[in-house]
Amino acid sequence: MTAVRVMTRPIQRNRRPVEVLPPVEVTTQRLHFRPLAMSDHPQVLAAVRHSRETLEGRIPLNRPGESDEAMFVRWLETAVETDNNRTAWRRAAFLESGHFIGLFNLIRIEFGLEWTCEANWWVDRRFSGRGYATEGVDALLQFATTDMPVGLGMSRVRAMIQPTNHASLRIAEKLGLRDTGLTELIPVDESHRPHRLFEHACTPSVANR
Repeated sequence: MTAVRVMTRPIQRNRRPVEVLPPVEVTTQRLHFRPLAMSDHPQVLAAVRHSRETLEGRIPLNRPGESDEAMFVRWLETAVETDNNRTAWRRAAFLESGHFIGLFNLIRIEFGLEWTCEANWWVDRRFSGRGYATEGVDALLQFATTDMPVGLGMSRVRAMIQPTNHASLRIAEKLGLRDTGLTELIPVDESHRPHRLFEHACTPSVANR
């Protein structure tokens, strides 16, 4: 299991007209998770360009007629909006060097009779094969199921994975996500694609709120 630290750090205010990056919130041995900032767009868009072949058809990218720059702004605005209404937790992962690795998200957060959410992720193709995705998803699951105020206190986390996404299927198996045997058609880039439903339930020690 990946060792995860959750950090709370106030944003330092600066009188000069420079962007202040959001604070790091979750860290692992190699990864630092924080909200996207406008200054991240060159790295994120470079990652999309290098990974587009593997991302297309698996995650929603550009809307019809939408530029990459407009897509990034939409991602940024969506992250802020869903943070504010507590329906999602969308974070970017970086190395200590500042290199962008990928996006790790908890979406469809529900605080009902059962607290649940859905996890999704993608990693820059240039950094694949180094264990970053597994490390990041492990941290994502731990954060999701750790009690508030440290984590989100979820009792169950879903992951919808396409049968052809072998890398994510291996991650799910390695981290012990349960294959429910259910399949759902989900719209991606104006077509419906089958996804297998995996679930991760918190341990009893984590479940005690």
